[in-house]
Amino acid sequence: GVQTCDNEEIGSEYLEAVRDLVKSMKNCPGLTGAVFEIPAFRKTVELGVNLLMETDETTDGKMQQACKNAADAGDEDTIRAAKQSELDQRMISGLPETNTATMSILGLCPTCAGD
Repeated sequence: GVQTCDNEEIGSEYLEAVRDLVKSMKNCPGLTGAVFEIPAFRKTVELGVNLLMETDETTDGKMQQACKNAADAGDEDTIRAAKQSELDQRMISGLPETNTATMSILGLCPTCAGD
């Protein structure tokens, strides 16, 4: 639909900007060894939080701990909760297209506040 085309156009513009940035980095001394990492979707974790009573920092800490607790053996040091900006911009490799859960998806702050 129209929404999908709009998202693909935004994604193409973003990728072109990233490509231009990487090319321009060749001209910057000391930046030739830059490493870019794309987060990959592993799984969702259900977590009850009270967004009205808890601070963003408390909620973020609970999300991080829940992800580490749900990590497969050996992945505890590399797994983390998604940032809200990564979710909003669909910057996570393998992220499902739709949320089929009965709960809302929430990522880490900043930018976690709704409109």
